[in-house]
Amino acid sequence: MTSSTPITRWLKPPASFYEFGREERNAVAVLFGLLLRPGNLQAFAELLSWRPPDLEHAEVSVEWTYLRDLWATHAVTAQGAHGGREVILDVLDPSDRERLAALPLLDFNAHYGAVPRPSTRFVQSPSNWSIPRFADNIADSDELRRTCIFKWAFNVKPDLVLQTPAGHVLCIEAKWDSNEGMYPSNDREKALFQARGILPVSQTTVQRYLVNDLLGFNGTHAYLARRHAVTSLGDTRLWADVLGALDLTGLPAYLRAWCEREAVAPPAAETADMSADDPQV
Repeated sequence: MTSSTPITRWLKPPASFYEFGREERNAVAVLFGLLLRPGNLQAFAELLSWRPPDLEHAEVSVEWTYLRDLWATHAVTAQGAHGGREVILDVLDPSDRERLAALPLLDFNAHYGAVPRPSTRFVQSPSNWSIPRFADNIADSDELRRTCIFKWAFNVKPDLVLQTPAGHVLCIEAKWDSNEGMYPSNDREKALFQARGILPVSQTTVQRYLVNDLLGFNGTHAYLARRHAVTSLGDTRLWADVLGALDLTGLPAYLRAWCEREAVAPPAAETADMSADDPQV
């Protein structure tokens, strides 16, 4: 293998990486670590006006996959392999429910376009459904939209979640420089929605449906960003406010410097509009 000239010969690093890194997941990981320190969980919850009675027992999770893993836990049992059909039909209540209930497993999975191929042995997770495949099987556009949101709820992974034993959930969508994400996200599915006259759906709408409706938790939702923005959740909470409210004692020097810099960073002068014309699920 021939030697090459490193790209840093032309693109000189302006400083240590922590000073110019822009990865949202890294920022969330730092916040996760801070919330595990004594007193910070309480300070964070108070800042977001989240006051569950059992806060002291809250779990903190990054990229929360509760629904996906709950399905997987039950899928390994004989009852779960077939009982998943009842779950799907009860939640979606499709117009052809009786027909779908009577189908062989292969045909039921094929109706929802399960990938990589329909199974003959178990009901496949909605996370593996294919929208372009099942769209042709659902004539009603409202039913199609509900089915898509149900599928997305199995794939969506809220950035940071605080969850108490009593079922109180604080769900955080955290951004750095990017805007709120929208579904569908690929061109083929976007074209399908446009052709059927279906409005797109925001990330936070899917999360609200996941937490409050599908899982039945007492969900509170917040949007965290570096600048004020209008989203489907309302106004945002700023990284600067969050980091400024937390105890940084004992952090490695670079992390403390990063947190202190962001805690005093002024928000952008303009307010971004990240909202979507998106009715409630």
